[in-house]
Amino acid sequence: MDNLEQSLITTLRDSDLSAISIDLADGLLGDALLTDIPVIGTLRKLFKSAGNISTYLFTKKLILFLCELKDVPPAKRQEQVARMTESEEYAGQVGESVMLLLDRIDDMRKPKMVGKAFKAYLLGTINLDELRQLNRAIDLMDVNNISFLTDLYAKCERYTDQHVLSFWGLGELALDADVMPDGSFSADVTSYAVRGRGNYLGRLFMKVILEMETGPIPWERH
Repeated sequence: MDNLEQSLITTLRDSDLSAISIDLADGLLGDALLTDIPVIGTLRKLFKSAGNISTYLFTKKLILFLCELKDVPPAKRQEQVARMTESEEYAGQVGESVMLLLDRIDDMRKPKMVGKAFKAYLLGTINLDELRQLNRAIDLMDVNNISFLTDLYAKCERYTDQHVLSFWGLGELALDADVMPDGSFSADVTSYAVRGRGNYLGRLFMKVILEMETGPIPWERH
């Protein structure tokens, strides 16, 4: 693992994250409270040597990510990281994937989502494969259209525009016949429309990332 990935693993395992808050993110590169967090210290050195805005923004995203982990008991973090570091290659893959994702995303609402997914992984609520799937969905999704997700899973409202959920991995496409005024289905094939349908990952996203419980919904593939 390179220095940045290693410092992230060290931070997750050993650091006291209780002092981290969203308020610190704006003054993060000069805040003395963050000097004991290895991964922030590494980034501060990079910023001092390069002084570029991309390092600053990446550090801010990392702070927002770590904010979501501060409530995970240190013993639980150490236990999960110990499993990860049994294989240096495995630990490197996890650290690298988080770093790459945070670097790539272009919406400051997403680092908290990545943090919520990783928190669930540290607590054992989700496994590594589910973590990867949730991270991929976060990467692909347009947060401005998150109502497509909540409308389907929380309100059981089904729209043609929800087909975008299949691209995010949080739903599926379903060919649906329009309903006539008397309640019967139209026999006209041109009246069929592609609408969103729920799936397991979408329900998991609602629970882990949006912290919303959902009940049974029609049209869902189990």
